[in-house]
Amino acid sequence: MRHRLLLAAACLTAAAASPAQGDETDFPMAMQDIVITSHHAPIQITVRNISASTDPAERELRVVSADPQIEVTGQVWCKTALGTQAYATRVQAMIANVTLWANDDIFDVGNAGQSHIQTFPGNPEIANFDLDFTYEVPESWDPETLVELRMNPVEIVEDRLATFVQNGAGSAADFLRTTDVFETSVPLSVIGWCRWDEYEAGQEYMGVRKREIPVRIFYQGDPDIADPIVTVGGANQVAAQPADRARATLAPARGTQGAPPARTDPPRRARPNR
Repeated sequence: MRHRLLLAAACLTAAAASPAQGDETDFPMAMQDIVITSHHAPIQITVRNISASTDPAERELRVVSADPQIEVTGQVWCKTALGTQAYATRVQAMIANVTLWANDDIFDVGNAGQSHIQTFPGNPEIANFDLDFTYEVPESWDPETLVELRMNPVEIVEDRLATFVQNGAGSAADFLRTTDVFETSVPLSVIGWCRWDEYEAGQEYMGVRKREIPVRIFYQGDPDIADPIVTVGGANQVAAQPADRARATLAPARGTQGAPPARTDPPRRARPNR
């Protein structure tokens, strides 16, 4: 059984905001190591504004790249403990901050995708694994959300926008017009099982290796965004709001390309004939 520890969301947030400082491991007595020989890195995600309005206050930031596919290979290595041999039985990988709970359970915080469980036939001491799965990226962000368990690309861009304005670097329109890339990371956890019969026949013990995978968030600047003119002529004369930009079709919330930028052209908007 897998439990989700909602109160530990801060752990995931801290992990996603800082670069990797080396792998973190938690191995039982019967496990020698979980070796990650390769993984998909870095993850690339594209965010753009799909709003039909040129007003920065009416922006609609969305992830427009396809969900990344994660591939992980390596070995589960069990060992002799107290004179009794342990054997590798299975393995699984996930994008989540995982903490072991007793011998046969885990807490996984902010799970954003997990592989199938690969089992190992026979009684291998060391077994190779090859896992793949989809990393499910949130496509939008609600600022009213109190707790965000998963890394949210739109939230990260919005946070950078807020910092940009607060630091006096320019207006929201200045930020939204500029193409940029932001770097963060997400935790990759690989969980392995070793069977060890010293205390109980057939008993399996779990171990975990956690590694931070770099994430690059590409924000595609919107050249049409402009600060609205609030007044003209006098204090009581309010200018009309900027006209909405009609589009032939809105950009989909999910792109079809595996690596960003999903598109290099600006959003399609109808423009007057010149």
